[in-house]
Amino acid sequence: MKTPPRLVALFLFTALALWAQTPSTLTLAPATPRPTPLISPEVNADRSVTFRLKATNAKQVTVRGQWTKEPLALNRGDDGVWSVTATVAAGVWEYSFNVDGVAMIDPANSAIKPMREPRTSILHLADVSPQPWDFQNVPHGTVHQHTYFSKALGRPRELWIYTPPAYEKSGATKYPLLVLQHGSGDNEQTWVTHGHAHWIMDSLIAAGRARPMVIVMLDGHPFTPTGMLDPASRGKAMDSFRRELLEDAIPLVEATYRVESDVAQRGSPA
Repeated sequence: MKTPPRLVALFLFTALALWAQTPSTLTLAPATPRPTPLISPEVNADRSVTFRLKATNAKQVTVRGQWTKEPLALNRGDDGVWSVTATVAAGVWEYSFNVDGVAMIDPANSAIKPMREPRTSILHLADVSPQPWDFQNVPHGTVHQHTYFSKALGRPRELWIYTPPAYEKSGATKYPLLVLQHGSGDNEQTWVTHGHAHWIMDSLIAAGRARPMVIVMLDGHPFTPTGMLDPASRGKAMDSFRRELLEDAIPLVEATYRVESDVAQRGSPA
């Protein structure tokens, strides 16, 4: 014999009501307080800078920065946090920690210098009188990121483009083109993230010291790090980069942005 649906519903309702009246025996453990976030680097009121690193079991910790010739020793606190306060001149500096002989970036600092093998953190200490590489309250341009397929290399690649202030509102105006190349070990992001080339151009244009222009920044390493182990392959790498620049990057820029075609309006810093 089938049980009437109403009887089943009544049974379930009664069971749930009884269960709801039963005292709960579940005990929740108190929440573990979250540790206070470690701040490093911290710029103090007197413009000195404090570096900190949590390394409970370390025997020795130092910090090496571009602003000093010798590494600075950090002191260990009872909580396992190592720290040191130093006088640092205004500028954009690279630095890294050394823990018992092992170099490492600052885990509390999200600013990392873009490189093929990132190994340094960035400390940007703005000057009291802002420099071109410091952020200033002037009209700003735009940084564009492009991923494209390189026919010269047969794989996806990236490049970054800077367009000057008011580019979008300047109608059919065409601009000079600058190819800005990074140094050895860096990549296409370094000039913006570390060198602040976009801020420099914004400041110089606002001061009348530079013409508005379009800047292209490429990855100057056409091969992966493993592909460059053989020194004899460096010549091949340079040829591949030349082909990529002329056959892939420049055509992409010309098709997407308003740039001068006259070679006199194009260049690359020596």
